[in-house]
Amino acid sequence: MKSKFKLNKLYIVLIIVIITFLVGLFFVFGRPVIVNSDSNNNSRFEAVMDGNVLFSGNDIISIKKDTSLGFGLQLIDKQNDIYAWTLPFILSTNAALRFAKMTFHKCTPTGNVASDSDYDCSKTYFFIDRPVDSIIIMDNELYLEEQEVPIAPEMASQFIPIKDVLNQVTSSYYVINPSISNDQLKEISADFDNYKKAIVSPGVSETDIKLLMAIGYKVTIIKKDDNESWIWSATGLKSIVSITPGIANMGVSTIDSPEFKTFSQLTITGNAKGIDLAKESLSGIIFILENNK
Repeated sequence: MKSKFKLNKLYIVLIIVIITFLVGLFFVFGRPVIVNSDSNNNSRFEAVMDGNVLFSGNDIISIKKDTSLGFGLQLIDKQNDIYAWTLPFILSTNAALRFAKMTFHKCTPTGNVASDSDYDCSKTYFFIDRPVDSIIIMDNELYLEEQEVPIAPEMASQFIPIKDVLNQVTSSYYVINPSISNDQLKEISADFDNYKKAIVSPGVSETDIKLLMAIGYKVTIIKKDDNESWIWSATGLKSIVSITPGIANMGVSTIDSPEFKTFSQLTITGNAKGIDLAKESLSGIIFILENNK
């Protein structure tokens, strides 16, 4: 009788272990991933314009930590404690030529051209881990809140349409109100042929997340960061910089002209609230570029 009791007790322990293991599997494989947008040493750096990659981290041959070239931090808004960070770098010869060709005449005169300010120039978007393998789904409330996003985090003086950021990712995106519609579900299902991941905003319902997972998507919920717009975090956007008329070779008639110039020395700039966050942002970009070789 005693041995039977021990045997039954052993069965109970085994059942508990098995149930615990299965529950663990459910939480690992049967739930969406909830993350903040942090980068790691496997991160991918890209400079993008009009959805096309101008250059990547592999094209940067050196970083110039030289204050005479602008490297470092600068307090640009004392009242709001806003710092700008700047990182000069050198492109390879081939990348510099490609960059010059892709940005050629990417400025439009806005009137009588007397100075650089009389041009409206295209923007370069700097990304870390641009989610080109994922669809993006935003709840309508967040989309309306971020329909116009600051051109730099913590800087509310200049805005761009959120679509300008989304168009740089090139994958499909959806705004749901209040949930995924039947037409959207058909499109999202068709998208699964090309994309296996879905990035969703925190306001997307559990029901819609289950729909995505039933299709087969690996769902990642990106939290809202207090320091930047959700779309910046979700897409890995780190900086937006307009090119200049000089870089766009606006004074040159054709690419084949002997006056056509390439620029190998460029800079990445960004803004952050507080010196600690600015240092962290600059250090993060340096770390990623140094490990993209």
